Amino acid sequence: MDQTPVECSETFPDCRKTEVDVKEETDALRDWIIQQPEIPNFIESRVLAAFLNVCKFNQTNTRERLRRYWVTRRDGILQHLNDLDPASPVVLEILRGPHAVYVPLPGRDKEGRRVILARWNELDVSGVSYTFEEWFRAISVVFDVVSFMDETSYRNGITILMDAKGVRLAHLLFFGYTNSCKQVAMMQKGYPIRIRQVHYINNSRVIDIFLRIVKKVLSQKLANRIALHGTKYEKLFQHVDVTCLPDNYIPAYADSDGTGAGSIHDIKERFVHDELLAPRTLTFLRELYSARAGQDEPCPRNSGLKLEEKPAPRDGVLLPGEETPAKPVYDECDFD
Repeated sequence: MDQTPVECSETFPDCRKTEVDVKEETDALRDWIIQQPEIPNFIESRVLAAFLNVCKFNQTNTRERLRRYWVTRRDGILQHLNDLDPASPVVLEILRGPHAVYVPLPGRDKEGRRVILARWNELDVSGVSYTFEEWFRAISVVFDVVSFMDETSYRNGITILMDAKGVRLAHLLFFGYTNSCKQVAMMQKGYPIRIRQVHYINNSRVIDIFLRIVKKVLSQKLANRIALHGTKYEKLFQHVDVTCLPDNYIPAYADSDGTGAGSIHDIKERFVHDELLAPRTLTFLRELYSARAGQDEPCPRNSGLKLEEKPAPRDGVLLPGEETPAKPVYDECDFD
């Protein structure tokens, strides 16, 4: 077997492993999983590779992250994925419809990372197009396709581009305080993906409120990777090339012929048809969602995705109408 050192993750150039090292680490993780009663024996190679790469092949960190993932699938916010059919009409309608929020773009940023566009302004907060639970299942499918099926994503990490145009307080109420914190905590500590950059465009005071709400569970490292661009995209283009964006996101002043990655409709359709509905992807996801962690009895204190009436102010968070205006909390970003 090849003994030549290889980068186990391009994001971490100091993490160099030979193929023998990678096999040994993978075998060690597989053997450990088999001995854990609370973790299903779902030892598909792409799952092990994703978790190992995100944790830089550190066995202790990998096992803890993997354990969190399966405990959350059993008792927490991810339990709504159990027995989900990723090709169900409800999921496909959400991902293809006009109110789809998270859309993986076909290109890569200037560091070779997959870019996921989050169109918060398209979120249907009325509940007519979907419930919160239905929406959460659909976006979880998106992140699972990117996390497990796109090898460059768990090696290089991802970039998230948040379009906050038109976001109102009603958008925060749709999530609820507890749901927002659970999602952020899960993505940071219990998911096989590393968020390397977060760019907000068209952001408003509501985004400042949102960031203050989730700061309780937001790591300082991730907080330092958040950039607020407003309506000016010049600094964004230093990280994400204009050709990666949907056509309608290219401003007139951009150094481009106006052609991007295509229409948002075509980008969504390509992702669903070429990636999600690919036979090997569907087979993998169905096996993943049918796997069970330990006992099936949910933990009452963490079960469910209960919609709250409003995101309650915590730790000095101020909602509109209160006396002291909220100030931006992330003025500088650290993408190192």
